[in-house]
Amino acid sequence: MTPTEERLRAALAARADLYDGSREAPPAPTETWWHRWRGPVAIAVAAAVVVAAGIGVAFGLTGGRRVQPAPAPATPGTPTTPSATVPAGVTLSGDVDGDGVPDTVTTQGRVLTAELSGGGTAELRLARGERPSGLADVGGDRLLLVAGVSAYRLGDGGSFRVVATSWFPPSLVWVDDDARLLTGVRHEVDGEEYLTAYAWTGRGTELTPAADRMHCPGGEGSVPTPCGDGATFVGEVGDLPELQPAPVDTVGVGDGEVVSQGAGIDGLTARLEGSTEPEVGDGDVELVVGGARYGLPAGGAPALLQASFPAGDGVAFAVTRSFGDSTAYDVYRYDGSGIEPVTVEAVRGLDLHGGGPAAGGPFTDVFLSGSGGFVTLRSQSGIDLYQDAVQWRLEGDRMVGTDLGTVCLDTLVDALDVPGAYGDCGLG
Repeated sequence: MTPTEERLRAALAARADLYDGSREAPPAPTETWWHRWRGPVAIAVAAAVVVAAGIGVAFGLTGGRRVQPAPAPATPGTPTTPSATVPAGVTLSGDVDGDGVPDTVTTQGRVLTAELSGGGTAELRLARGERPSGLADVGGDRLLLVAGVSAYRLGDGGSFRVVATSWFPPSLVWVDDDARLLTGVRHEVDGEEYLTAYAWTGRGTELTPAADRMHCPGGEGSVPTPCGDGATFVGEVGDLPELQPAPVDTVGVGDGEVVSQGAGIDGLTARLEGSTEPEVGDGDVELVVGGARYGLPAGGAPALLQASFPAGDGVAFAVTRSFGDSTAYDVYRYDGSGIEPVTVEAVRGLDLHGGGPAAGGPFTDVFLSGSGGFVTLRSQSGIDLYQDAVQWRLEGDRMVGTDLGTVCLDTLVDALDVPGAYGDCGLG
């Protein structure tokens, strides 16, 4: 498990503790950008069905917009009654056994019965309070039966088995009009309620999510519909820089050297010398570049980023330190004769020093971007959708920040090893 995944899991657990589970969840969504229809599905009731249950996740919003945690969904074991359901006796039609021919599924009480086109039947007994949502196409050779917050696949042995949606904690689950399986998380932005949606696909025993469009709640007895533009719920990337960290290693005291690269600075080496203790005093560790030395200030054990940066007529190197859930970077410039720290001019209170809830403030992440240069993101927790962003560039002996405003970062999807998505938060 990567450090990002560990942090997100911990943040999810902490956020789950915020919910009292006493408020009833509203109806939920429909439609999106990914369309993978593989077989006929007909529902005798003109409604896609939404079920609200499970563990809810609320995202916060910073940077000028008022955001309140969404109402808590029902706690596990006490499912909320959906606004639109498949009534008992209604027939669902679709290929659930993978033979390419539609089967029929009928509901009677808590028992669902699939009449298979090739002969025989298969039954699924639902848990108390669960209701069928419909048949979902997740890209395999057969449709899944969705009920409550679970999806079931009919195995070759004739029994329905649960298909997992990884560790993602859904607050809303539904099958849309295109027979796609979606889950959603609710937000309130400027008094308006939105839902961020994920579409789930997969052929094995575990499904994988992909960011979908932002949805808006529907009226009484109907599901929410996509709102905003046609992009995923994070909006458009536009001119934003890469908002994911680059895979960069570090070098500790005595672990080796960093060799500079770039026009006019090739071949310079930098290393750390001195104490290897987890906490060091002023000057206990020195940054050595060429024949110059600079005593680093006291703090946690420093490490040298395996990267170099052109800095006017010199070259700069970055030193990083970790303090619990916080990470800080300090940049030092070598001009051919001596080493001096680079001045960082804060933007909206952000600099190159990250911090987490343990440090007594909002979660702030600092990293070297995949598109070059440092990026600072600030949110109310490590999983927030809305984040203040600043991109940094080195101008001689100064680090100058560009305010990117509030961006949307799909950190949950990224943590699940699915390509991450980010954008300008376009909700209009």
